Amino acid sequence: MCPPAELPAHVCATQDPPNGGCASGTYFLNLFLLVANGVGLSFWLIYYTDLFPVVGGLLGLGGAFAWIAFLANVISDERKEMLQQAVERIVLESRVATGVMVLIPLLHLFGFAAWHGTLVIDSLGDAARRVASVHPAGQDAAEDLDRQGVDAGSGLKLLVPTGLFASQRYTVKLSGLPPIDVYATAMTRRHIVAPDEFWSAPVVLIRAEPKVAATAANGHFSLKILLDGKQVVDLPYDGQAIWIGTDADTAVPQMRLDRWRLSLAADQSQEVTLLRWATPEALTGIGPLANGNKLEVQVIRPNAGGVFVEGRIAVQGARSEADFPQEVVLRDPAS
Repeated sequence: MCPPAELPAHVCATQDPPNGGCASGTYFLNLFLLVANGVGLSFWLIYYTDLFPVVGGLLGLGGAFAWIAFLANVISDERKEMLQQAVERIVLESRVATGVMVLIPLLHLFGFAAWHGTLVIDSLGDAARRVASVHPAGQDAAEDLDRQGVDAGSGLKLLVPTGLFASQRYTVKLSGLPPIDVYATAMTRRHIVAPDEFWSAPVVLIRAEPKVAATAANGHFSLKILLDGKQVVDLPYDGQAIWIGTDADTAVPQMRLDRWRLSLAADQSQEVTLLRWATPEALTGIGPLANGNKLEVQVIRPNAGGVFVEGRIAVQGARSEADFPQEVVLRDPAS
């Protein structure tokens, strides 16, 4: 029989062997809520973040948390039992704790989870270790929200703000690859496949053939760039290669370098030309390109001497690494 002074008979479920009392419905409800909260939080950490190993280390008292396990061994068994009973009384036998454990997932949902989404960088097909960074699209890269290393053949989850049940556009950058803009949506994961998805960024490389570069380096030439008919660049030009639509950290793919090397096999200045082409400067002040933009490049002779060489293309993102980058080649007008 259940002791009536302690718990009414209709809430008794089973005997509590250590103290002879009855485990109430509140006890089992709180136990269920505690398990549900722990499993739910663990799932959220695993699915949306890379933080579960840290939390798991805390719960298992491993790694940096081993000191807690050491202190636990110092405490006597009697004290441990007293602490366990106190926790059981406060957490499992309290209706206040029931309310708290119902409130916690709601606070997490509407106070945090519904305001954030995850960008998942999948580098399983990448052969290089890279540094990943992310910042809101349209803002300076110096305002990166996060910057982490991504090992070849691994992955990375970046938790970013989106607004309440909303979406936010972010610029994602991996070292050696052009930046791309993607949308992060609250409580969802946006997969980004590296490096394949980055090759599709609309990026243009301007390079001059050796004779054009040599002529420009020895004179006072200027470079004009028109985007959809509007002049966006007018600066001195000495024959250097130039990136448009990406930053100077972007590397020219090895297969493109090999292709250039073959085309310059008979050129005595092969190494100088390759170095110039393989280390482009990045232009600032031009917004990101878009597929379909009309790009026109002109090298102007000194003293308003007119156009020396020019090239034009319709911007189109690459389909694969073999097609990256799109090029505007400034060819010798005498050839």
